[in-house]
Amino acid sequence: MGSKNIVYEKNIMKIIATNVAKYRKEKHLTQEEVAKRADIGFDFYRHFEAGKGSIGISVYNLYRISVALGIEMGCLFKED
Repeated sequence: MGSKNIVYEKNIMKIIATNVAKYRKEKHLTQEEVAKRADIGFDFYRHFEAGKGSIGISVYNLYRISVALGIEMGCLFKED
């Protein structure tokens, strides 16, 4: 195996949270509505979107949020 320099996005959680908020607002949904549709706790959701939650979120919860927002999960990782 050759060695490769891999660069990881240091602000990925902020990018994801910003995108979640952007798509939620575009759909004219409240944080509570998205949390309910995604079947996740409201407090967890609002802390995550505000960037105040723990460092991580499961792929499963990201998937559920993307379904609740009606978008592909990959959209959450795109930086504007």
